[in-house]
Amino acid sequence: MRVFLDTNAGLSATIFAGLCEALVTECSDNGWLLTSPRVQAEAHAVLLRKFPPLPRASGLFDDNWREAELIADVAEPAEDNDARLVAAAVAAGAPIFVTGDRRVLGRKAVAAMRIRSPREAWIAFVRAAFARRASAVVIRVRKRRAYQLGLHHWPRNHALTLSVS
Repeated sequence: MRVFLDTNAGLSATIFAGLCEALVTECSDNGWLLTSPRVQAEAHAVLLRKFPPLPRASGLFDDNWREAELIADVAEPAEDNDARLVAAAVAAGAPIFVTGDRRVLGRKAVAAMRIRSPREAWIAFVRAAFARRASAVVIRVRKRRAYQLGLHHWPRNHALTLSVS
């Protein structure tokens, strides 16, 4: 299941511990993560503008970015970066596009690609695991990003286990 995370989902995974971080970890570990050069450029601009006290954040974002499969950007529509990311994901054949942007979420689907919030994507992953009749789903949520950002009060690793009866 290949998954394209837009810029805001990728940034959330880099800066904050939680669901987006778990999504990136799960997708990276399974080779599902897709990205584009536009996502990296947007992320660096936002990190410099909104998180200047965290100079290592760009490097941490790049660590995730390097683990993803790189897809080509598209040039149209030039006036809407979000639409360009969606179009690039569709062109690459991604079945799921993950975003927190309400405007993009309102589209629900483009061609065969479903547009989902991070929570909806997470639920889809868990349901797929249940459908495979897994005895347990263990998802490692690495807190190393927070740790490397200097937030040493968080544990380095955290495991979330969902048991299937």
